[in-house]
Amino acid sequence: MIGPDGEIGDTGVTAEIRLGGPFIGGQPVTAQLYTDDTIDLGVVATDIAIRDYEKFPTRGVFTMMQKSPFMVMFDPAKFPEVKTWDDVKDTGAPVLHAQGVSWVDYLVHEGLVDTQQLDGSFDGSPSRFVADDGALFQQGYVSNEPYRWEHDVAEWAKPTAHLMLDDAGYQVYQQAYAVRAGDEEALSPCLEELVPLLQQSELDYLEDPKPVNDTLIEIAAAIKDGPPITPGGNENSVKVQVEAGLVANVPDLTGDDLVTNDYIDPEIKR
Repeated sequence: MIGPDGEIGDTGVTAEIRLGGPFIGGQPVTAQLYTDDTIDLGVVATDIAIRDYEKFPTRGVFTMMQKSPFMVMFDPAKFPEVKTWDDVKDTGAPVLHAQGVSWVDYLVHEGLVDTQQLDGSFDGSPSRFVADDGALFQQGYVSNEPYRWEHDVAEWAKPTAHLMLDDAGYQVYQQAYAVRAGDEEALSPCLEELVPLLQQSELDYLEDPKPVNDTLIEIAAAIKDGPPITPGGNENSVKVQVEAGLVANVPDLTGDDLVTNDYIDPEIKR
């Protein structure tokens, strides 16, 4: 959708995609939107939008994923008894997660894990999973880590099992594009043109992901300490996104303070 010169389609409007996460010191996207008003859109998950709404109100206008890709993965040989979330608590095993994620509080509140199981030292690498020989539950994306651990992490190189957070009842829009709530009206003319382009770009990607996947590899290689990306991992990610229902058509939504479908073109669907 964005050409090499930064133009969005043939609109005459240019766009810039910025890195987040560790590249902005781990600052939440909601806070970044209010720190830098040159940013019009940010990826804000539903739970983060709720958590930060009082201080940094945002409103979602489009989501690339109908279902959150978040999961916890583990070695099925270590935990053959774990089939659902109801089985996790009795194992007493650590639940390895990144600091600041809110879904761990939900798991504790729902009685699915004990507070003592929580370990907030996850750094995104496979080192702890390998060191503990898979005897823990580690956060990740179902469209990324399972394939990567099996095919690209030589120290592990075998299948894993996983439990989706969506199946625990923690159902959020993980990849939602959001604007500052107070700027929506001013941005509305732009959003009316942009959101259908985003919709179509997702369908085009699912139909022929190779050009984008090849570009992602080039981008990752150019970023110092960038994310590990491989052709096989990218190909598998598309397959998982479809098979696991991560990408799907948008139903009628609620929660108007957080999200809006005003800019969605219902005629663009898979």
